[in-house]
Amino acid sequence: MITEQSAQYYAKSASNHDRIYDRPERKDDLKAMHGHVADTLRGHTVLELACGTGYWTRILAGVADHVVATDINPEMIAMARLRALPADKVTLRVADAWDLPDDLGDFTAVFIGFWW
Repeated sequence: MITEQSAQYYAKSASNHDRIYDRPERKDDLKAMHGHVADTLRGHTVLELACGTGYWTRILAGVADHVVATDINPEMIAMARLRALPADKVTLRVADAWDLPDDLGDFTAVFIGFWW
């Protein structure tokens, strides 16, 4: 379960969050992960938990039928909105992954990236 302290940390670090993906030593692994995620979730209706700034949401939007991307922090959702994700394919919602609202919809897959 995410604590209030953890949520505050991620909210404060939202603008720097994607720097973890910029490290050169991660380039090859990320390329492989992009392909794996795309192949696995192609054509699905995806619930994305803890979407952060929308880094993976962008990948999902390219292959999924629809994505509902959620994060507990409004600051992260605001950063994800800056990616100009296709409105017909992506819905961004503030939601706690441990206490999801009943009105999110029906899904054929769930994705949680970088939450291990």
